Amino acid sequence: MLNPKIDLDGMNKYIYDSEWSDLWQTYFSERPTTQATADFLASLIPGGRALEIGIGSGRVAIPLAARGVKVTGIDTSVHMLKYLEKNDTECSVEAIQGDAQSFDLATKDFDLVYFVSWGLHMLLTDEAQQACFDRASLHLKKGGYFVIELMCSEGYPFGDSDIKALKIDKGSVIAAGEIHNPTQRLLLNAYLIFNDGEAPRVHTSASHYCTADQLDIMASNSGLELYHAYESWDRAPIIEDSPTMIRVYRKCRDD
Repeated sequence: MLNPKIDLDGMNKYIYDSEWSDLWQTYFSERPTTQATADFLASLIPGGRALEIGIGSGRVAIPLAARGVKVTGIDTSVHMLKYLEKNDTECSVEAIQGDAQSFDLATKDFDLVYFVSWGLHMLLTDEAQQACFDRASLHLKKGGYFVIELMCSEGYPFGDSDIKALKIDKGSVIAAGEIHNPTQRLLLNAYLIFNDGEAPRVHTSASHYCTADQLDIMASNSGLELYHAYESWDRAPIIEDSPTMIRVYRKCRDD
């Protein structure tokens, strides 16, 4: 029997090393939803100021800046920030190394703070996620928005531990599997990358998910209120089996 002990913190810290930054840029830096994401965010604050938590290599931040939004981003990984510097050929984005639970920037009047790609789930306790909400609210002006892209646990099709092929190309296979622990609200993910003539590569991560109600409580604790919720960036409504969700919170006004 396998040892059940898992190094959850170590698993996610692994994401921030140079190996994963290279893998991310090669296999995951382009997504079909990127332009729709930038359109959605820009429509909330035309010409405004935005802060991205977990900016990575600039997948969303760079096209958002191209839409006239002034973008600042933080990321824990210095390796991802190096890719951002390389990708941002117009020098349109301000990048700062920082942690989602404790960042404290001089500017605290952003029109928008956003955290996409299920980034909030990478914080593995309720307390850490609440701290992120608190940080986001602190950096927003009154009436500003906090937008998060997350798993919708109520509709997500939790699978078994079988490994399944995600992509097959010439001499190349990407496979993935997951293990679900509902008691701790944990989802453990693994990507296995095989290229002919190369050593296999493995990427693992852990996600701590929340229900919509739990997210709304954390937002309320931080002085934020739910403004809208959607299944996707094209504003499709959330339905019973929606696997993802976009939640838009607004910092409460005094009036």
